[in-house]
Amino acid sequence: METTQETTEDPYLRCPKCLTRLDQVFLCEIPIERCPDCDGIWLDAGELDLIMQRERSNEGSWFGKLLGKLEK
Repeated sequence: METTQETTEDPYLRCPKCLTRLDQVFLCEIPIERCPDCDGIWLDAGELDLIMQRERSNEGSWFGKLLGKLEK
């Protein structure tokens, strides 16, 4: 007997921590996901590398300053 599993896919991404629908925000013009309830930030593969590359070229940014301190 073959069974089929009915799925209703949620078109929105959910926070892995609290299951709230994630909002898309932009950091360095890169779309990332943010949870409005727990303030978690979720990045897809490669997004952190892109953000770091862009921030390194902007030494006045807070993230760029943090990266400089971490690399020393």
